[in-house]
Amino acid sequence: MNYILWLLKLRKRYTVTGHSMWPVLRDGQQVFGKKPKSVSSGDIVVARHPFNQSYIIKQIETISDTHVRLISLDQFAEDSRVYGELPRNTIIAKVCI
Repeated sequence: MNYILWLLKLRKRYTVTGHSMWPVLRDGQQVFGKKPKSVSSGDIVVARHPFNQSYIIKQIETISDTHVRLISLDQFAEDSRVYGELPRNTIIAKVCI
């Protein structure tokens, strides 16, 4: 279904890079994301990286009206424990699993 929605340009495809979300997502895996109407703790999202032009795929740990704290499933990977909370508007997609 996500593939059809991607063909209709209702989903965007992203490639997982690295092992920070293993075992849920694997390095090189293709995932589909949609523009979120709402997000909540536990959701896996695509967000703009805080320091460069790339994107990151992480899980929302906590969320407020203005900020989100994103975590990796790998406790040694880079996430909000390194770069702090991010503005909510850095979230660009919610991963459809």
